[in-house]
Amino acid sequence: MKKRKKKKISKIKTETILKIIFLLLLVVVLVLGIVAYKTKKESKKNQLANIVIPVIDKNTNNEINLNISDLNNNETKTYIFKVTNFKDNKVNQNKINYKISFTNENNLLLKLYKKDQNVNLLENEDNLTTDTNVLEKKKKQTDTYKLVIKSNDQTLEKATITLKVESSAK
Repeated sequence: MKKRKKKKISKIKTETILKIIFLLLLVVVLVLGIVAYKTKKESKKNQLANIVIPVIDKNTNNEINLNISDLNNNETKTYIFKVTNFKDNKVNQNKINYKISFTNENNLLLKLYKKDQNVNLLENEDNLTTDTNVLEKKKKQTDTYKLVIKSNDQTLEKATITLKVESSAK
């Protein structure tokens, strides 16, 4: 009789321990699911796009339309883009000046930074063009920029910003 009681008690303890382990695993899975969801949402919100714009000839205009219609009220979106003086192994043979400009028909707040600098290159909201920059000749050069776009209170539908890189000879 004592052996049966011990087996019952042992069986009950084992079942209880298994239930506790199951509940703990369930809680861990739920927490990981919530963390994954929040991480995905945050990374989508601050989406980075890597864009490379090669400028190897003088007097060229390169335009890229950035779709920002998924930007909600007062959210920001960041684009990283690079202006280079080479494409594949072809490097420009002359110094080339270039300017970066934007069209902003949605009155969004635009800030442009070069590399890791904290100076906004778009000082004036009415003039969305940078000062002249120079790409050296016969030596590969990459200028990296970060464009931060902040929406206003309006809902944006089919909203785009045009990024334009215009080059000229020095």
